Amino acid sequence: TLTGSDGAVEATHSLGLTGASQTVSASATGLTPVEFVATATNAPVSGAVSVESDRFVPRDVVVRVSGTVTWTWNPLDIDHNVIYTAGPTPLPPSSPTQSAGMHANTFSVAARYEYVCTIHAGMEGTVTVVR
Repeated sequence: TLTGSDGAVEATHSLGLTGASQTVSASATGLTPVEFVATATNAPVSGAVSVESDRFVPRDVVVRVSGTVTWTWNPLDIDHNVIYTAGPTPLPPSSPTQSAGMHANTFSVAARYEYVCTIHAGMEGTVTVVR
């Protein structure tokens, strides 16, 4: 792929079966070529997110189809929630507003789901579900 007038380029590379390794090279006139090696692995069947004072940790998680993500509130006496803002409909059930406890969703559709805490601006995350 050639760069645009701004010098930037974007490419997408899809891996095959689990365990398959592939190498991609990138080069530009006057620069040292670079090589990227990727190996396909199975996505995990579960993910864990810690609900902290002003963020989700980790912000983004990946699970496979039929995988479950669990959010755990650290008892901070600060209310938070997990409210889905994007993804295939119907969206998974959002959590109640709470200051402690857990909330879990199992995802049956491969897609990217976005969520926020509606109480704290900028507190957001994603769940990417893959096959």
